[in-house]
Amino acid sequence: MKPSRSAPKNLSKNPMPDRSTLTQHRLAPTLAMLGVTLVWGATFLTVQSVLRVYPPYLFLALRFALAALFLVILRPKLFKHIHRRDLLFGGVAGLILAAGYILQTMSLLPAALGGTTAARSAFITGMYVVITPIAAAIIYRKKPTIGVVLGGLLVVAGLYFMSGITFGASQISWVRGDTLVMIGTFTYAAHILWLAHPKHAHDTVALTFVQMVMVTLACTVLSVATGEKWSLPPSLNVWLMIIFCAIFASALAFMIETWVLKRLPPSRVALLEITESFFGGVAGWLWTRHAPTFEVVGAACILGGMLLSELVAMWRANRDKTPVEFYGDPFEGPPLVITESNNEEDLTPGVDPT
Repeated sequence: MKPSRSAPKNLSKNPMPDRSTLTQHRLAPTLAMLGVTLVWGATFLTVQSVLRVYPPYLFLALRFALAALFLVILRPKLFKHIHRRDLLFGGVAGLILAAGYILQTMSLLPAALGGTTAARSAFITGMYVVITPIAAAIIYRKKPTIGVVLGGLLVVAGLYFMSGITFGASQISWVRGDTLVMIGTFTYAAHILWLAHPKHAHDTVALTFVQMVMVTLACTVLSVATGEKWSLPPSLNVWLMIIFCAIFASALAFMIETWVLKRLPPSRVALLEITESFFGGVAGWLWTRHAPTFEVVGAACILGGMLLSELVAMWRANRDKTPVEFYGDPFEGPPLVITESNNEEDLTPGVDPT
């Protein structure tokens, strides 16, 4: 049911917080998402190491199966919170997520099998920071803010520098892996937009669990269909790397992402997530003890794009005195939806799916 434009009755019981409180409320999900991208960036070398000795579909199936198991251990009464709407909404989100992971993983196969380089994969994947706000603008008929546009341009420029791609002469040739990861960028954008606009309330852990199970099932089916040789990880080292990816880079990461998407615009989340490439690049520098100049410039552009987006959003909010509507206590009840314009049609209450 569409909420009325009049203030909710329970607003009188909860005075509107001042702007500094709203800023703090928005800071928490921003920092949480940055923590997730730090983990994702740090696990790039880990995943690359696992794929040298373990089949890709089987790796993904085991990773997300362990992630789902971790959620059950974390919350034993999880199944009581799973409803039909969670299965439908989370099932679609899981299939989209599975497509993204499969496409990106297959793009990194050896060059003899049509794979692309890690740098080119990172650059092409990062383009979803541009695809997401454009898709959101088309689907929801809302213009992306100037901060998101300028920040997105800086991020894309940064990814270009970090990737080492040069479009001159014959220094680059398009391969099958480039095509796969390009398609994958659209699935990542679709995943963000799908989670950002649920029609019903959803339990965060339950929704994450359904997604993990769907990715596991999809990758298991593909592993069997492609004839991968089933075996347990060959060493304790590989086991530890898979477990790390399962818990920190999958279960906890997507729980946090789902929570953040209820509190920040999808285009802002996409921009924050692209710092994964920045953190991944730093991890690579530390591992090789070598930091090329162009990669350093690219990293600076990525960080600058993220900061520019946030600073412009704060400036616009202060300039326009953007009003906020909410139900209940902003910290214990539904999250705030802080609009970035003062258009009347943008003033909609938040709905907490947790």
